[in-house]
Amino acid sequence: MQVISGTYSAEYGNAMSGIINITTREGGSKIRGNFNIKSSALGIERSSVSYNRTVARLSLSGPLISKKTSFFISGNSDDGDSYLPWGYRNQYSIFSKINDRHLSNVKFSLAMNLSKRQRKRYSHSYKYIPEMYWYSPRTNSQMFKIGFTHTLSSNMYYGLSLYYNYYHYDDGDYDYHDLNPAYQRDENNEFYTLNYVSAYEENDQQTFGVKGDILWQANANNEIKAGFELRQHTLDRFYISSPYYDDHILDDYKRNPHEVAAYIQDKINFSSIILSAGLRFDLHAPNADYWVTPFDIEQDITEAFKSSKSHTQLSPRLGTVSYTHLRAHETSLHLVCRLL
Repeated sequence: MQVISGTYSAEYGNAMSGIINITTREGGSKIRGNFNIKSSALGIERSSVSYNRTVARLSLSGPLISKKTSFFISGNSDDGDSYLPWGYRNQYSIFSKINDRHLSNVKFSLAMNLSKRQRKRYSHSYKYIPEMYWYSPRTNSQMFKIGFTHTLSSNMYYGLSLYYNYYHYDDGDYDYHDLNPAYQRDENNEFYTLNYVSAYEENDQQTFGVKGDILWQANANNEIKAGFELRQHTLDRFYISSPYYDDHILDDYKRNPHEVAAYIQDKINFSSIILSAGLRFDLHAPNADYWVTPFDIEQDITEAFKSSKSHTQLSPRLGTVSYTHLRAHETSLHLVCRLL
């Protein structure tokens, strides 16, 4: 894992504070596996039966067909109840990766990650009618990626990858047809004695992308890297609060924005300083219409309805890292200049 904060180069965009690069594990030449499970049910019953949590992890890796093809797979399950009178949290995930090196100087990779989560938090106001506590959000995410890296020579290689990301969120196992504002509280106005669904939300996000990079170690002092990335998004959102309320809210839209990015940079390595100079281009096309004045929605002034414009940005990046060795300690100074 690599953490880059603040002084990131032209390679990276759409970031404010920093970048985290994670390189996932690969399978080796031998079959290896690991499994562990932790459960409150394995402990003292009187201390653990009310919590009822079980966490299981599994990993398996090794060669596939031949030593030039390897696989890695891991899974995680966390299923538990709340220590409070009621509530629960269930989450599951699985990751798999296959690498192939049958072609000389070429590495193919295929990766997949799936996860699912649902929870229901305890609410003291619903202490006596937990079956009517409707808010139990669910999330579901998927990631698929296929790509290859081709080493052209000892000082040059390039890579290309295609990927797909999907994320889903909803409030639970019901829909907006269940909306009802009716509720009742006890005589002290502390607990609900009757309640119904008051809002519903469902969001879907999809991204198709292609990314390419090339790196050339021109000489001992210059490392030149360039690349591009294209992303097509689909945003589908639906939110509604009970129409019986005065502050009724309705969001219902689907948008298809896309992004384009390209960069080139040179990392110059001197004896005591590293200079990183680069240029990045970004294009964002919202592909959406909007009201210039939100109040026009209520008045139905369609003339004020406009189409959004594409935004472009050219970002020169300049950064230096200098090192000074004092005794056994090393200090570093990070400077960056970003012109928008």
